[in-house]
Amino acid sequence: MAVLADLEDDDATIQSLRVESGRSNFFYPVHYTLDDPWNILLPHDYNIKELAARLELKACAELEEGNSAKAFDDVVLTLYLADSLTNECMVISYLVRADCVHAVVQPIWEGIADRRWSDSQLQEMEARLLRFNFIGELEKPLETERAVGVLTIDLTKNKGVNYLTRTASTEPTIFGGVLGPVFDCAIPSGWFAFEKVNYCRSIDTLFTNTFDPVARTVSPLHADANRETFNQKANVGGGTLTGVILHHWTVARLFLPTLPKVLFRGAIAQTAANEAALACALERNRLANGKYAASLQSLVPEWMPTTPHDVVGGQAYHYHRIDADHFVLYSIGWDEKDDGGKTGESLFGREGNWVWKNSD
Repeated sequence: MAVLADLEDDDATIQSLRVESGRSNFFYPVHYTLDDPWNILLPHDYNIKELAARLELKACAELEEGNSAKAFDDVVLTLYLADSLTNECMVISYLVRADCVHAVVQPIWEGIADRRWSDSQLQEMEARLLRFNFIGELEKPLETERAVGVLTIDLTKNKGVNYLTRTASTEPTIFGGVLGPVFDCAIPSGWFAFEKVNYCRSIDTLFTNTFDPVARTVSPLHADANRETFNQKANVGGGTLTGVILHHWTVARLFLPTLPKVLFRGAIAQTAANEAALACALERNRLANGKYAASLQSLVPEWMPTTPHDVVGGQAYHYHRIDADHFVLYSIGWDEKDDGGKTGESLFGREGNWVWKNSD
């Protein structure tokens, strides 16, 4: 197949990683420096994201050719790459790990829809998927984001406002550039302290009551309300540059508006992992009994140790057996409405259910 021929250049890299995937511990040579946190180099994150996308394409092509063994190896390798980022503390690493999970969903889905996976393959994928805990692991990258923001303010105080403008954007602004030294002389030291206060309070505002790391649940209602509260507070002084500077919202306005997306993407990644694991268990049950289970609870304990719950709200996933060979499985989704298994404009959008169907 042309797709596999085009991906042959990756064979050596994939094979070397496959050999290394037998190791139980992971470490990337990241130099965490306090001199400039924004210049910490994470080239492996980009490489892992790109490789996961290629492995997804490769696995789907191998399934099309009937080679489920190779497809399975590529799915497992992608999950290994995700696991290799487990202990990293940066938001970007958390998001790349989520991307790896999304990369395995399509080949797992295709393999189930086309009856390509064996029971042992399904069991292995299910076990690996059940290990993901994106909600429980969210606290660490958020605390890192808080620390980096506070350190950025300290470095701006020591190095001058031109450091902040270089960090925030490659485009010069009135706040920096040639007027940077003027601002450095005019800004009192207390200004930086208030910037820290507003930055830390803003993170609290954005994430208070939005997720429970122990229960592994998220609250979209609180998340959306908190984001709106933050936007109103950050619009101090009409949102003008002068108003933002005078009221100590500069760093919070620069770095925090997109941070709530991390919670949204974490919820999606955990839902994708949970639904894929459930689909694997359901397919194993079908292989043994000739039809899909009547309920998710009937999978326990033979096919799953316990069934994962919906991260949105914490209730059980919705499951309907259409007939012996077809089912619909879904989360209520970000809008917290049961639409009977109907998606919005996209599979994992802010409206509609987050759905897994075992056929088109």
